[in-house]
Amino acid sequence: MIKIKQTICLIALFLLTVPSLAKTTPITYVTEGLIEITENNVYVDKRGRTRGELATWLVKATEITPPNITKDLFSDVPKDHILAPYIKIATDLKLFKPFADGTFRPKAIVSRAKEKEIFEQIGASI
Repeated sequence: MIKIKQTICLIALFLLTVPSLAKTTPITYVTEGLIEITENNVYVDKRGRTRGELATWLVKATEITPPNITKDLFSDVPKDHILAPYIKIATDLKLFKPFADGTFRPKAIVSRAKEKEIFEQIGASI
């Protein structure tokens, strides 16, 4: 069973921010069209999350200690890739599957349908 910290889980579920947004003011992202503010003052992230970002969020929300990676995980995720420990855990937990060509594609955007599927899978484990 995956144990999720409530605060981080809520952030992930509502998909309000991504780590890269924290270094710049929200007005910059509104101006650039990456996020918008609706009539109800709800932030909407229009960029989407990458497979690497989402894997990292989900693992950081657990109490799982990232392992030391001693060999390449996928052809596009070498052992020294900054997200390798998180990708390893996320794939071990079957939150993500590699592509048929043996790649993980950490920079690929996750569809809303896939995000929903992952969060439902986690929700069933809480």
